[in-house]
Amino acid sequence: MPNGTPLQTGSPGPANLPGFLAHSDSNDGLIASTGSSTHSGVIGRNDDSSGNIGSGASGSGVLGVTQVHKGAGVFGANVGHGMAGRGVQGNGSPDGVGLDSVGVAGFSPKGIGVLAQSGTIGIQAMAPTAGHFEGDVELTGELRFLGGQDCAESFPAVDATAATPGTVMVLDDSGAIRVADSGYDHRVAGVVSGAGEYRPALTLRDVRHEDSVPLAIFGKVYCKVDATIAPIVVGDLLTTSSTPGHAMKAVDTTRAFGAVIGKALQGCCGEHGLIPILVALQ
Repeated sequence: MPNGTPLQTGSPGPANLPGFLAHSDSNDGLIASTGSSTHSGVIGRNDDSSGNIGSGASGSGVLGVTQVHKGAGVFGANVGHGMAGRGVQGNGSPDGVGLDSVGVAGFSPKGIGVLAQSGTIGIQAMAPTAGHFEGDVELTGELRFLGGQDCAESFPAVDATAATPGTVMVLDDSGAIRVADSGYDHRVAGVVSGAGEYRPALTLRDVRHEDSVPLAIFGKVYCKVDATIAPIVVGDLLTTSSTPGHAMKAVDTTRAFGAVIGKALQGCCGEHGLIPILVALQ
């Protein structure tokens, strides 16, 4: 079948040939356009392999341009179940090094070069992830966290079910963490992240332990407090208390050294509560 000749609709086509192959030695191999804002210039589908194949010796293998607001120049979707498929995949040259071999590149003079948004992944019950990297990641600019208030690190817990968000945790003799249950404990490790309206901006995970919990080691986090011993006001230093998983005002400064969790960002008086604090272990 000559290049550039389409197969008839519904025809299975000869074996080992693509549904449509376009080639030109000096110009564009294929140009497809539509005047509709809701229809695509080219749609490629194949149950087993590539829907369209595009190659270029010095230019673009596939070039997609749209003038429709919020439209996509190139759109790829994988509607199969599971994680094996990819909506869009780019492979860099095996002969290139660094920026000479880029699998996927995104550039925007004023906007966002690459936008990744997460949703449900297949039919598996797992947390959706906007981006996943295997290997080293290099950054030459500023790294900004637009959501979240604290930096958390995952620790294996003696009893993960008791380590609910906002719980004060201490180091255990086994090397794990457990719920704090005594006052002025110098083994204080942090507060379980995720309580109230705060979420961690950065989480350092240890995938080796399934029973690990995210522990806020600095930043702002909501913390359980016991203000029945002494009222808490903004700026008070907080330490562990005898109420399991709760912090209290560090009244005895001689015992507080090395057992401080952080500073209160909100007051609490005569009750058990949940208040935002600034984690600053000292």
